Amino acid sequence: MVINVEMVKEITSISHDGFQSMWYPFHFEKELQINIINCEYFREGIDLIKLVHWMFATNNHNTNTRIDNSKSLGISQLVQCSVEFVTDKHRYLLSRIFHDKFSIEAKLEVLDSTNVYFGEDAIRTIQKMTRPIVVPSDRRIMSSLILKPQDNYSRQSMLNLVDLWSRSLGFENIKIGLTPIGHWSYYHSRKEIENKPRPSLLMLLSNLAQATVRKRKFGRCPAVICFAEMHDLNQLEIDSVIELISTICKEERLSFVLATSSIEEIDVESVSNTPRFAIYR
Repeated sequence: MVINVEMVKEITSISHDGFQSMWYPFHFEKELQINIINCEYFREGIDLIKLVHWMFATNNHNTNTRIDNSKSLGISQLVQCSVEFVTDKHRYLLSRIFHDKFSIEAKLEVLDSTNVYFGEDAIRTIQKMTRPIVVPSDRRIMSSLILKPQDNYSRQSMLNLVDLWSRSLGFENIKIGLTPIGHWSYYHSRKEIENKPRPSLLMLLSNLAQATVRKRKFGRCPAVICFAEMHDLNQLEIDSVIELISTICKEERLSFVLATSSIEEIDVESVSNTPRFAIYR
């Protein structure tokens, strides 16, 4: 007997009232299969990924967390966040209030019914789902979190896709490796040093390849949220990367939310730039 676990297919909106480097109120609504949240600074993108990870975690709810109101920050120690998402059965709105990484309140509304879950009931309901895959933004880690190579065929399929896509972006003579346990690596010759791909972009391509093979193999892939640096790319390179990943997501019917960092606003369809604030130096 096969149990069809409810799977989060799309993240349709993210809102918070200020979190760490993203200290300002933030709201984002997803419109396409690939949506890019371009943050003004690298650290903002990292914190956004972290907060979404906390939202779907199920081991970080503690109503007994002690809040020290004697600190100068007072009530601003609390962060309220909400994420709207779609599964293969329902539409949901998840709201949590965090003190540090632990939520002290949790609420899960089923938007197409009258069901509402609070506290531990909300967390248990989320735990029963196949939740979104949140890829950590640590640039030192290139491991398979979306799909580990279960056999040589899937491993080679992922390698072929990354090789094809990296060549389409102009990265030639790059040797890409993937171990049977899912660790990625790449090598470039010294003569290609000026045109080498950024590790962050290779991580992005590897994530897309894993999701593509997973969708082709099983017919399903949960929503993915990840990070890629673009602050050191020129406009032509940014356009090429966005066009490529948009095409992949459309053709393979993948749902990606991608956080990036570019000091300049990116004027491309599917890109939502975070608010720019004047900084006096």
